[in-house]
Amino acid sequence: MLLSLVIPAYNEEKTLKEIVAKVQNSLNQIDFEIIIVNDYSKDSTLEIIKELTDKFPNIKYISNQENLGKTQSVKFGILATKGDYVCIQDADLEYDPSDLNRLFIYAVKNDLDLVYGNRFGYKNEVVYWANYIGNRFLSFVSSIFTGFRANMWVNDMEVCYKLAKGDIYREIAKTIKSKSTFGLEPELTAKFSKIKGIKFGQLPIQYFPRTAQEGKKMNAIKDGFMALAEIGYFNLLSDKLQKKIDLEFFKYVLIGFTGLTLDFLSFILFVDVLQISEYIANPISMSIGIINNYIFNALINFKIKDGLFRRFLYFYSIGIIGIILSQLFIFLVHDIIFMKIINISFAGFLSIELLITKALSIVFIAIIQYLLHKKFTFKQKNV
Repeated sequence: MLLSLVIPAYNEEKTLKEIVAKVQNSLNQIDFEIIIVNDYSKDSTLEIIKELTDKFPNIKYISNQENLGKTQSVKFGILATKGDYVCIQDADLEYDPSDLNRLFIYAVKNDLDLVYGNRFGYKNEVVYWANYIGNRFLSFVSSIFTGFRANMWVNDMEVCYKLAKGDIYREIAKTIKSKSTFGLEPELTAKFSKIKGIKFGQLPIQYFPRTAQEGKKMNAIKDGFMALAEIGYFNLLSDKLQKKIDLEFFKYVLIGFTGLTLDFLSFILFVDVLQISEYIANPISMSIGIINNYIFNALINFKIKDGLFRRFLYFYSIGIIGIILSQLFIFLVHDIIFMKIINISFAGFLSIELLITKALSIVFIAIIQYLLHKKFTFKQKNV
């Protein structure tokens, strides 16, 4: 049986030769191929890859013409494989290739479709506790979906070592949508679990985490939020809905929900606790939500790198339009419809009809703002 390894590489000149040597030594009893995907590296990674392909006949490479990120690089790498089984191998030294032997033998011996490594199965070193806790939490959330759907109770969803039958991997690779750095793991896990009758196993593996100084690229907060959003997207939405609802829009809605929550809670605080007039509290609470939404959308969702201040002015200007419309909405619905036409008023400082009005205004304004932001604030230049 042939094992295919896909190695995505971005600026890995310091470790690439060593990891390839370790793979060659560890799998010398197995028939295997290596597909290295150079993701438009800016250092000497490509030159090293060419040296390795000249030295080892079982190595092939793909070179991206622009930086696509790990997920899309792995996608193209998987599609180029020919193996009966396929696994991903990071180009750094965090994973020990000797574990690939165990995963491969375990899969073949038990006729498993899919085997995950489990970094939490051994007492591996923890460098960043935020990453450790985040990985455990994300694995738990993911398993809520995959466990009940396919009895895939995954201990380590974010692990690199996901060994699966080649035909399954290549079929899934055709549908990979995520473009975020760490979106591959939630998407693959969700799509594996949707295969009827999939035979799944997992084994503990060794792990040697890198520090940021050594090249670790993960950001616990930013990447954690993106992974959580993608867990929801790929598990909650059917394949048909995923074709109609863009992943970017799904993340926009989740970010909007955090902003709306801040808006709503701060409005209650100002009006009910601090006893501020709703006409003063409303623009302040909306401003808090606007700032929250801009930060998350600009830096995480749309990944804006240019004109941040200019775009913020657009974002806030649209926010001000929303505030004005919201004030008019509250006046029309609360003061006119509820108080004068229907003549409803409930006891308590923060009346129920005011809460209903505020909730309706949030939904109404959110829809208008989304359309305006897509048109102006986060409009990307065509490349």
